[in-house]
Amino acid sequence: MNVKKYRDIYLQYFKTSFAEATSFRVSFILTMVMDIFFYFSSIFAFKFLYQHVSHIGTWNESQFMFFVGYMIVVDHLHMTFVSQSFWELSFQIKTGQLDYTITKPVDFIFATFFRHIRISSLCNTPVAWGILFYFASFLNFSWIQYIMLPFIVFSSFLIITQTEILLSVLMLFLKEGDGINFLRMQMQQVSRYPDFVFPYAMRVIFTFIFPVLASGSFAMPYFFNQSDALFILGKMVVINIILYFVIYRVWNWALKYYESASS
Repeated sequence: MNVKKYRDIYLQYFKTSFAEATSFRVSFILTMVMDIFFYFSSIFAFKFLYQHVSHIGTWNESQFMFFVGYMIVVDHLHMTFVSQSFWELSFQIKTGQLDYTITKPVDFIFATFFRHIRISSLCNTPVAWGILFYFASFLNFSWIQYIMLPFIVFSSFLIITQTEILLSVLMLFLKEGDGINFLRMQMQQVSRYPDFVFPYAMRVIFTFIFPVLASGSFAMPYFFNQSDALFILGKMVVINIILYFVIYRVWNWALKYYESASS
């Protein structure tokens, strides 16, 4: 892959997204407010639960709130860099505009799922990361854990994103992607809870088939139980590598059966 080529393309994506977002100022501000409202509604929902219980599973309040903050940052990255592209893909399939994306001299996955950047969500970066580090301050992390935190968060973001990209291949066969997008959003909801709250069968499905639970729960043993950071990060990297190769194989296979809506 030509790194400079894709860096320049992504820079242009950023510029066009910025120009588009700042052209609609009220929508821009409302999206920022919506994201912040989501962050704090998530926090207060679990704060309310801990007014009535001392533990959920084996986690005390400080541990659970750190997990909530962790998933807020993962969701923030998702909303900023890929979320809008899934809805655009649905529109492109229905209108036949996907034809132009397929024929461009650029990687299809890159052009499809990383084309749109939500600038309003990007502006909330200090809020999302501030929440995470605030809750981390109650757990007496070592400096190594703080250094490892962004790398593990990014690995979690890649897991949930690649899982959704893999699921989105169904849009090509259904010719209408809104239903898949709503299903994808429900899988996001699953990822926002620790794995121990689900029955065994659901844990297996959402860890080994659609590994959305791995995006959050896999990282917590390192932060709570002092597990080996390289082992935790290694598991997440392996999952991401497997997803990467599966995505390209599945999408290349599915595109052979793609019938344009414009034909």
